[in-house]
Amino acid sequence: MIFILITVAFLASIIGALAPGASNALVVKTAMSKGFTNAKPIIYGAGVGEIILALAAFYFGFMITSFLEMNLWAQLTLSGILMIVGIYIIARRPQLNKNHDITANPYLTGFFLSTMNPPVLLYWIIVFTILHRFHLNVEGSNLGMLFFFMAAVFAGKVLTLLGYARLGKQLDKKERNPNKVNKIIGGMLLVVGVIQVVKVYYF
Repeated sequence: MIFILITVAFLASIIGALAPGASNALVVKTAMSKGFTNAKPIIYGAGVGEIILALAAFYFGFMITSFLEMNLWAQLTLSGILMIVGIYIIARRPQLNKNHDITANPYLTGFFLSTMNPPVLLYWIIVFTILHRFHLNVEGSNLGMLFFFMAAVFAGKVLTLLGYARLGKQLDKKERNPNKVNKIIGGMLLVVGVIQVVKVYYF
């Protein structure tokens, strides 16, 4: 059963990470502007953030679901932050002759962007609910099982974001216009934020 749980955790993490999000966008942008190696700290930070979301869903799933349903302002606030960041990236003019890094701590940035994602939290709650229905329970008292499950979650997230980083490098070879790149990344964040607002009001 442990092998099945590890496989499910790995595949579920990949599926969840494939959806466009803030961390994905930053990984692509960093890989394009600063190289594949510089995107790795963001990826690892996002991987740890994914573990935090999965653990939160595992231990506090029902409580979190109730909070988000009763406090729509929390979802709207996070959506608003994504849209503001997207607008800022689109409007910001590329500064060609400056070497300073706006990402002071890439690990924390990746971690923050990964955890600031209520839909992914709800996604993991659904994953654990499905596992429970099929009697594939991750026992919190079994630390070994929980460790390997979360390690698979981390591996799936990191592997997917590494793929996004590779995509960023390929795009970098074809597109050298930094202003156009900013519009693409900012547009992705805007779309994600708008989708979350639509979900709040219509679903």
